[in-house]
Amino acid sequence: MLSTRFNRNLVFYLVAAFLASFLISLALLQLFAAFLFFGWLAEKGKFKGADELLYLVLAFGVFRLLTIFLSEYFDTSIITIQKELLFYTTGLALFYYLKVFSREENLKLIMYFIHIGAVVALIGVTLLSIGHVSRAQSFGSGYATFSTYLVVVMVFVLSLNKRELYFNSILLWAIESGLIISGIILSMGRANIAIAFFLALIILIIRKVSFKKIGLVVLFGIVITFTALQFNPGESGKRVENPTALSDRDILIEGFFELADDHPFFGYGPRTFMDIFPYRERLADKKVGSWHNEYFQIYLDSGIFALLIFLVLFVVIMHKSKWLVFRYKMMKSVSAEEFAVTWSIIAMLLSGLTGAFLFSPVLSLLFVYLISLFSFLHYIKVD
Repeated sequence: MLSTRFNRNLVFYLVAAFLASFLISLALLQLFAAFLFFGWLAEKGKFKGADELLYLVLAFGVFRLLTIFLSEYFDTSIITIQKELLFYTTGLALFYYLKVFSREENLKLIMYFIHIGAVVALIGVTLLSIGHVSRAQSFGSGYATFSTYLVVVMVFVLSLNKRELYFNSILLWAIESGLIISGIILSMGRANIAIAFFLALIILIIRKVSFKKIGLVVLFGIVITFTALQFNPGESGKRVENPTALSDRDILIEGFFELADDHPFFGYGPRTFMDIFPYRERLADKKVGSWHNEYFQIYLDSGIFALLIFLVLFVVIMHKSKWLVFRYKMMKSVSAEEFAVTWSIIAMLLSGLTGAFLFSPVLSLLFVYLISLFSFLHYIKVD
């Protein structure tokens, strides 16, 4: 393992605090991420934890920086540096510091991440129940960020159901799982609910979760969801009445194809949706500020080369995992944490079809944690 010039316990709890801040406090999340980066700057041999995944992330950042200066709307695009810099600096730090810790220490960090995820779900369900919000979400997060985060946490909590060292109580595991699933449902984001259902089914079948455990999770999930809706049924009623509404996504897709041919190599410039979208008057929600699709956004912001770098990152992850997700026997035999992190990355990539996690101040840091954790698991295999 790598070494640090700082006290290892201090660094461990700093990473734990970073993981505990997702959707609890954006200010603390960014503060802890900044501390990790400045600590990384002081390390000797700071690139010893680097691999092709980190280099691809940095290459994507360099290319995105280039397209800022090529942007037709420079004043709009220049803010990208402030908004997205933390994604890359946090990546540099996490790719190093996760390799300072042992496998058991990283598993403890994962458990902190799961437990805090359950707390976040409880916050979202409570805010909905008391009528503070119409769809479950955490403090200032928005329901889309909330549900994407919880889908990732769900993958981990369901995958680690057999780790008795950490979940020595089936009841605790079932309550946390039920809370997290209820939070996803009550966020009422149809795409993320579908992704969660698909991934939960895969995990429950392949990882052979017992019927007793499944029954407890379903019971708690139903009870929590039903109880919350008794207090605040408003938004759910609208969803039931109009389940096929596209939420303006058909208009966004039409706008994408209208613009796709004009700037294929370097895009229009980062964060220029408001400047270039041609059909704003047709949107039911006039507050829409992005393409609601990761891949559309990367392409129109920074062009085909940036999109290819991002897709190559995904291909390299799949290659390193030996294409785990397509190999049934391998999925049954790999460690729970490797299974979970691979499928959680896929969960975020799927969520990118209806959202943009790379450009979210919270989800971008969650994504870089996941690929850093994936890098650590591959590193200890090679080592």
